[in-house]
Amino acid sequence: MGFRVKDFPYELRVGRDINCVSHLQATIADQETDFDFILVDVCHAMNFRTQKTLETRDIALTRADTCIRSGYWQDFVLTKINTQGGLVDCDSRHEHVRLRSEAIITQEINFAMHLSVHALVIDLPQGPRIENFARLLASYLMNVHTSATRFLMRIDLPASFEDAEATYEKYLEFKQLTGHCCKSVQIILVLQEDLPSWEHFQSRWIGEKVHSLQLDTNVFISNKNGFPVLSKRHQETVRAFMRQQCRIIVKTRHPNDKTDDHYNYLCHLFKTHDKLDEDDRIEVNYRNYLQSPLQPLADNLESATYEVFENDKIKYDIYENSIYKALMDKKKYGRFLQTKVVEGLEEKPFDGEVTVMYFGAGRGPLIRKALKAAEKADVKVKVIALDKNPNAIVTLRNMLIEENLGDRVTLFAGDMRHLSADVKGDILMSELLGSFGDNELSPECLNPTAKFLKEGGIFVPYSYTNYVVPLSSQIIWNEVNVYASQGLQARVPISQQLYPFELPYVVRIFSATHPCGETTKEVFTFRHLPYIQDEDQEMKVEVKRDGQGESTSMKKYDRVEFTVEQEQAEIHGFGGYFTAELYQEIFYSTNPAQHTPGMHSWFPMYFPIKEPFLARKGQQVHIAIWRNNSHAKVWYEWAMSLTEKTPEGASKLIMTTHIHNINGRGFSIGL
Repeated sequence: MGFRVKDFPYELRVGRDINCVSHLQATIADQETDFDFILVDVCHAMNFRTQKTLETRDIALTRADTCIRSGYWQDFVLTKINTQGGLVDCDSRHEHVRLRSEAIITQEINFAMHLSVHALVIDLPQGPRIENFARLLASYLMNVHTSATRFLMRIDLPASFEDAEATYEKYLEFKQLTGHCCKSVQIILVLQEDLPSWEHFQSRWIGEKVHSLQLDTNVFISNKNGFPVLSKRHQETVRAFMRQQCRIIVKTRHPNDKTDDHYNYLCHLFKTHDKLDEDDRIEVNYRNYLQSPLQPLADNLESATYEVFENDKIKYDIYENSIYKALMDKKKYGRFLQTKVVEGLEEKPFDGEVTVMYFGAGRGPLIRKALKAAEKADVKVKVIALDKNPNAIVTLRNMLIEENLGDRVTLFAGDMRHLSADVKGDILMSELLGSFGDNELSPECLNPTAKFLKEGGIFVPYSYTNYVVPLSSQIIWNEVNVYASQGLQARVPISQQLYPFELPYVVRIFSATHPCGETTKEVFTFRHLPYIQDEDQEMKVEVKRDGQGESTSMKKYDRVEFTVEQEQAEIHGFGGYFTAELYQEIFYSTNPAQHTPGMHSWFPMYFPIKEPFLARKGQQVHIAIWRNNSHAKVWYEWAMSLTEKTPEGASKLIMTTHIHNINGRGFSIGL
């Protein structure tokens, strides 16, 4: 059913936790008009089972599965496993208690699976130990016959800082013990009347797979009209998790308590939980959704892909502004001033023609922008457009005919690296950047084109730098396995199915936190410098080649260090971003610190690690990243490590991951 609002492309789903259900069919009939699902016990909470009753099959354990239609078990009812009340403790010091507890949980899980319920709810143990509890659940999570069963782990969120830390640490221990088999495990967070500080709370759970928030009716307070509402801190929390598309569960003290007003209030919160503009509504469906990076050099892009990029008006306006400013400088000073404006420079008016070479023209969006900039600057411009995609050339030729541009635009079909035409350009323009800046091989493509640069000519963009920052996101990490399981039908290559964690992914990172803060650090920079005109200008970097003909200047390596700011956090990899400089102070960026508003051509890059690790406040997280190449391909390799300072100030290694994607075995970019 769900509650929908036209402003959001997703719905609010609300459930109810009901204790002591005596007549399940009547309860469903009463609740299904208001709620999307209900939580009921598999067995009555006071159904105490001895060793004798556990060993026999000749008992009425609970209600029969035939009391309701199977469709209700599968779609409407979530079953709760009996682990509360002190009667069940899988990690008890007393063997008879431990064995009986294991048998009770196993019995109830097996019966719930027999019912084919949508999900099983089980509580995170309250005791200090959880090893045996984790082993019991892992036996289901790792069993091929039961791994599809979904578990919802219910976690009470304490108000005190110390208790909240202990609860989170116990949950992290559970994930470590089960080998991060968390694809089938989600969380129900139970909010109390008092909450931890929001900053602390958010840093803990936003990146986890939170299925629902549970609100007891005693968490609500009454407003002046006597209706139930939430405190401002609770409102902030609920709205934040509504943005994560989490469900809400309402729990009452008595099964007959009315919840109409509580439901209506939650719907009111949903109406105002977020503000989405047109771009946001498009991006919602891409949040946390992993995609393999494009390979426009090795593959020919499809028409729909071109259309997506062309809808990013912000990016193309930035290009237009860059070309306009460059043309104005050329017109006024007789030269381009790409990196800085020289004060007191003598004016040398220029009224000749400027040639703009456009590499990777696609369907020609920048052709129009270059011509528009020329009109504004009142400068004559000739555009030479080149693309290797024969299908895009068809579109370009039709564009020239339909828009009568034949005398102003010349087309070349072919690979820019092997162009042999006797042409030169004043401005060499491209948009060959990927989510990590250089991952669509802009350096390899543009370096050979320097021979087409006229005296005093420039590249646009002339520099691009990529950045990294550690991430914590169980949600995105889990999606790596989801991506790999799609198989060949979804065009996932065999190498990516074999090594899913050795592939960088393009993803709209939404459900993630930054344990080391949001400040990124620079790793690689590539520059395409202007034609040498004066002695005081920077010298152009020549591409050196080794004995095998490999472009050694394209190989890069860097190692950066971050300090953990959260009390404790699990690291699942790192995010990658970039900034491109076009002309003087004009740039566009996906780097969070300077992200270009409204630009959506590129989502960030996510570099996963196969085994997440726990980091604590004050420790140092290191990211090592390589950019390697051969005559046929380019690829990234990466590793992460954790260190801490000794009292003497030395750095002590705590752990390190293996180097991911050695020799490009999981992913590479074809030349």
